[in-house]
Amino acid sequence: MSDSMSVRKRVIRARVQLLLKNPFFGYLANYLELREHESEYPTGTDGIFLYYFPEKMDRLEDEEIEGVFAHEVMHLALGHIWRRGSRAKRLWNMAADYAINAILKDHFRLPEGILYEKEFENKSAEQIYNELLNEEGLLGGEGDTIDDHGVWDNTEEGGHDINRQDSGQGETLDKPTEASKEALDKSAEASKEVLDKSAEASKDEELWKQRAIEAAAVAKHQGMFPLGIARVVGELAYPRLNWRQLLHQYIKQCSSDDYDWMRPDRRLLQYGIYYPSSKSELLKIAVAVDTSGSVSDEQLDEFLMEIRNILQSFSSFQARLLACDAAVQADMMAVHDSDFESFLKGLSGSGGTDFRPVFSKIDDDPPEVLVYLTDGDGKYPDSSQPFDVIWVMNSYIEPPFGRVIRLQGYEQ
Repeated sequence: MSDSMSVRKRVIRARVQLLLKNPFFGYLANYLELREHESEYPTGTDGIFLYYFPEKMDRLEDEEIEGVFAHEVMHLALGHIWRRGSRAKRLWNMAADYAINAILKDHFRLPEGILYEKEFENKSAEQIYNELLNEEGLLGGEGDTIDDHGVWDNTEEGGHDINRQDSGQGETLDKPTEASKEALDKSAEASKEVLDKSAEASKDEELWKQRAIEAAAVAKHQGMFPLGIARVVGELAYPRLNWRQLLHQYIKQCSSDDYDWMRPDRRLLQYGIYYPSSKSELLKIAVAVDTSGSVSDEQLDEFLMEIRNILQSFSSFQARLLACDAAVQADMMAVHDSDFESFLKGLSGSGGTDFRPVFSKIDDDPPEVLVYLTDGDGKYPDSSQPFDVIWVMNSYIEPPFGRVIRLQGYEQ
């Protein structure tokens, strides 16, 4: 049985040592309030508290305590707590730890049994997550997360102590009762709170990003800023957007998954509840690929993997997948990850390139955005379209309309 007071002294001493030896991490750790916490892991954080479990912490060497504290603040600096979206929790936790441990292993002593693979060095948690999804063999490997990611649940809806209210079964909406009115009122209040907290989460992520930049300036001024860490923080301060980031950014901008306070939800208005209507319940996206032979298999695989990754950050989506050379060769709706695999296996075509058939196909049910992978050398439709168009191109051709993203090697 560990002595709680003696462990707390070691914890405080470790935080002081971080300030003296690794000021970047010590500066960030001082924003967190120490709090005892029972868990199967020695530490955890939610962005407000630095939780530690005395019994587990007592088994670590002093230098290992410094290492796990550095691990915690890197989760915050890199925004892992807020970036999971709809990704599978276990895989995301693993990916986040793989990313951080690869950064810290040369600068800190970390506990035995951590998640580390050399192939994941210099990769983001998102990139690692995708690789874990596609390489089941990695999931059976040794190692576990260093820390308790369960406390992240306090922040994933954007805040702490969010008390959700279940609406219960109740009556149907066309037969209002006092019980259903009360349940709907509670549900609307809870939903409004979640929306507010989600906005707060974005602020928290940005706040920790700024703190990381400030901590970097302090460490650099003291001449105690490791190059590997400097590179990571430099990307936070001056992000260089690659085609994946631009694609994600553009699709987010095109999405109308928002709430309109000027147009109340009629289902709730009949009960005297003024609540915003949803402008869009899901992201409707069309994804087209040029199968005329101008796009390599490697580029196609990479493109579809990134599309799948982006869609996982939305609460719901409807993805229409089309393949076209001079005519549409495949047209299917993606609901699961396996649908992307089926789409890839069924691709065919090697004729000329004509973009018009795809636009004609989706005209009956227009998406919010069409993303088209191509070299751009083909026949284009009329530029006036009722939806956004993003061209992802492996050439320098300028299309007559839409936004353009160049694949690596073709940036201008």
